Amino acid sequence: MISGEEARLVREMVGQRLISARLRANLSQRGGAEMAGIAQAALSNYEVGRRDIPLITLLLLCRCYAVAPEDVIWALPEPVHERVKR
Repeated sequence: MISGEEARLVREMVGQRLISARLRANLSQRGGAEMAGIAQAALSNYEVGRRDIPLITLLLLCRCYAVAPEDVIWALPEPVHERVKR
């Protein structure tokens, strides 16, 4: 189990990777949200790490941004990554 602080770090790191992927796809936040069929406010919350992102939404965003999901989700901080590997 990961701590609340570690979960926050993971959300923030995944969010940063989503932002990078969206910008590489030349999409605004509104455009990315529209392509994935979610509210812009929801995407904003995911990108800043305020909310957990549902798996299906993560997969949809990755498809919209033409990025592999593993490039986004393996953004784990080292202590968390080591525990996940056990």
